Amino acid sequence: MASLESASSPRSDFSAGSMQSPLDKEQLVTQILDLQEALQASLQRVESARGDHTRISVENQTLLQYINNLMSATGPPMPPRRK
Repeated sequence: MASLESASSPRSDFSAGSMQSPLDKEQLVTQILDLQEALQASLQRVESARGDHTRISVENQTLLQYINNLMSATGPPMPPRRK
């Protein structure tokens, strides 16, 4: 997140025509490319998490159905015996 804050500060430091040197422009372009790479990595992690969530949801539904089938096949649970 700190890199996003630093990305917004050059915009306020430079107006459209006041870049002082090609080095400043090169640094800004490098920073933009780095942020794009970080964004792409974040998007890949989100997509991976979505896939994991979908897979686990399907597994949970399967387990729930299995448990419900077992419960209906065995009948209601027996109360514990008192001695």
